[in-house]
Order: sequence, then structure tokens, then C-alpha cells
Amino acid sequence: MSLFQASPPDEFYQEIATRLNAAGIQAGPRRTIAYGFQFQVSTSEWSTLLRVYQKKSGAVTVDYSQVRNSQAEAALKAAIAGREVSTPQTADPSGTLKNLAALPLLIGSDESGKGDYFGPLVVAAVCLDQQGAARLRAAGVTDSKALSDQENLSLASVVRKVAVSISVKVLLPEEYNARYAATARAGGTLNDLLASVHAEAIQRVAAESGCTTVLVDQFAGERVLDDLLAVRYPGLRVVQRPRAEQETPVAAASVLARARFLEDLDLLGMPYNVHLLKGASAGVTKQAAQMVDRYGSGVLRTVAKIHFRTTSKICRDY
Repeated sequence: MSLFQASPPDEFYQEIATRLNAAGIQAGPRRTIAYGFQFQVSTSEWSTLLRVYQKKSGAVTVDYSQVRNSQAEAALKAAIAGREVSTPQTADPSGTLKNLAALPLLIGSDESGKGDYFGPLVVAAVCLDQQGAARLRAAGVTDSKALSDQENLSLASVVRKVAVSISVKVLLPEEYNARYAATARAGGTLNDLLASVHAEAIQRVAAESGCTTVLVDQFAGERVLDDLLAVRYPGLRVVQRPRAEQETPVAAASVLARARFLEDLDLLGMPYNVHLLKGASAGVTKQAAQMVDRYGSGVLRTVAKIHFRTTSKICRDY
């Protein structure tokens, strides 16, 4: 659901463009994107992209994440002073909330498959109470990247038994490719898609458990996730910070997501009598090329994430 019921009001763009022009910064035409709009801004010395988002409350947030030039960012902020709103109230990007382990309930959310050419994108959300978190730590639950495939598959069953609530969202390649393309057409990125799937998983667990705090590993789509959840589940507090997998609910979600990814990766290869490889290595490229030679380029839509550079290395049909 977009935070705008229709295209963003022209007044937001016109006001910002007027302030920029007054400061000698040229504002290009705006383009509607997911949850807001974007436009090119430039001077004789630099050119960059500016994005603007609006929360359901009407508050406007200017996003400087695409601005790579410190001089440009300083000039833009000075010109737009008074129009920018601070980070959304649901956000805690620096992880300033303390004593998360002391909360009676905590939701963790994590994904698997984002960097794997073959297979689905899987996002899992897990709600744990303190007793459940202690049981999982004792069982050996930790960040899935520190575990073997077999350990992830085994521990996932333990997580399912112990958790207060779980939700696993799976985008198999055909759905993933369709949603990625739709997101790109709307001006979004992979992180926008990732935030959307996280929000879907988290919303369900929050509704089932009644938990009011969620911890997510920090990624570039943090503002989008904050705003999505502010609309879908008002009152839910979102904490985003690096290495969130150190907290048991996020570790449990990472194990659950990885186990499901591994299971579906095996299933996707069965019709072609092949064990699809993980990651995006040279071996993966070779395996993909062999499948295209045997089944045609259309096979990639059913087993792979076609926006990866791997696709362009082996065929020109995409």
C-alpha cells in the first residue's frame, strides 16, 4: 500500500523546487515512485537524485541517501531547511533501545537468498518470549551464516516448536522476478522490495502475538520499512541496527529463513535433475549457462533472480 492515496500533491514538489531554485540548484521534473517521488537536482558542479516521502500523518521526509557528494548534501539541506522532518518515530536506526532481552516479547526478522542467484527470496519473522529465547540459545541457535546447512535445517524445527508466532514469506523466482520488475518500474530498488516482504512477515507475527517491538538487521531500505509498518501496524516499534542477528529472535528468523531457502532450492532443481548451487560464484554462472543451453533462456525465470549480472553474462534475452 502506498503512503500516497494518489500521486503526491504538487505543492510538496513545488515548494521544495522553489527553495532549491532560490539557492541556485536546478530541480528537474518529478517522477512518482513507491511511497513518494524523486527528481534530479543539479548545479554546474554536481548532479544527484533527491527523494521525498510522506507518512500517513502528512509529515514529509526528504531522503538524501542517493546523494554521494558531501558538498551537494550540505547545499541541499541548507536550501530545504524547514521542509525536512526528522527520522520517523518508529525508527531506531542506531539501536538506542536498551535491554531488548528484558522485553517479555520480541519479534526478530531476517532474510535469506538475497545474494543467491538461484532460488527464492525468503523472509522470516519470529516472536519469542524470554523463556523461548533461552531455550533456543541453549539449543545452539545463532546467526544462520555461522551454521552448516544441516544445522540450519535441524534447528529450524526447534524454532517452530518454541516460537510464540512465526511467519515465513517466500518469493519463488517467478514471483520474485515479477515483483522486482514492478518495483523497478515504480522507481524502487531491491531494498524497497525487501522492506515490503519484511513488512508482510512482521505484520502477521505482530497481529498474532500482540508484540509491540521488532528488531531487524539494518539495511538500506530502513525508512521504507519504518513507513510501511507505520501504515500496516501502527504502534509497532521498529529497531534497526547492524549485526542484529546477535539477538536470539533475529538469529531464529535467520535460521528459519535459511532452512526454507535450502528446502526450496532443492525443489526448484528437481524438474531439471540438477542440484542448484548456492551463491553467485563462477560455478553458479557455469551451471546457469548449462541449463540455458539445455532448456532455453526461459528456464532462468523459473529458477533464478534474473536481474543479477549473472544473467547478462550467459544470455542476451533479458
